[in-house]
Amino acid sequence: SNAAYVIVIDNPAIDLVTNSSSVAINGTSNVANFKVHIFIDGMYFNTFSTDSSGDWDAGNSPSLSIGNHIVST
Repeated sequence: SNAAYVIVIDNPAIDLVTNSSSVAINGTSNVANFKVHIFIDGMYFNTFSTDSSGDWDAGNSPSLSIGNHIVST
């Protein structure tokens, strides 16, 4: 079987506008106990593992400057 691994970022939401300098980063995957690599503005942030349900939680981002930012896997 050639099943694809799917990683979804639930937070921050697309087009999130906030007054906070830090945002929650979390999501889901279709794979349990899988490593998720998180990048902020193209720079490596950290690696987190999905739990037995495929959920993952990176906690809060580091302090971000005012402006647009991209969170990706």
